Amino acid sequence: MESYTIIILIFGIISVFFIILLYFYNQLVIYKNKVKVQYESIYLHMEEIMALLDDFSLWLEGNYSMEKDLVKKIRKFCFQYREEKDMMTQLSYVKELKKLIKNVHQLEKVYPKILNDSEYLSFKDRYDSHYSEIMYAMDLFNKGVEEYNLYKKKRIVSLLSRLFRYPDYVSYQK
Repeated sequence: MESYTIIILIFGIISVFFIILLYFYNQLVIYKNKVKVQYESIYLHMEEIMALLDDFSLWLEGNYSMEKDLVKKIRKFCFQYREEKDMMTQLSYVKELKKLIKNVHQLEKVYPKILNDSEYLSFKDRYDSHYSEIMYAMDLFNKGVEEYNLYKKKRIVSLLSRLFRYPDYVSYQK
């Protein structure tokens, strides 16, 4: 064999190896982006709920001024959520949101006439809608995290993920 043929053969083998690595890297990026898209869906619905809670706290303050503690809780919750930058910590606020809304629903027992108020009922419907979307997005997020983590365990992908410092994601328990 000539040296020219050997060089082409080596170049071909290196090219095939590079293409295989590129394929695995692209798959890793796809799985990572899938997780991020699902997180963004959760984040957007949480932002909608935060806006709803802001409006609700103003409404509550205007119509039920004796509920100052609940108004403070709502505003503190919204502030803390918006200050948090870590993805998993933000996801933990979904559980806290559920607890906060239980406090809001206690208003129905204390003030039965609130159930006749169209603004309150509108808030409740919009909240329920966004919350169900969050739960659906959480399921997709957890599925995406599971797929991503399984894919990262493959030998070549594991090497690539460490090389490019891809994070480990943890599924979120509702």
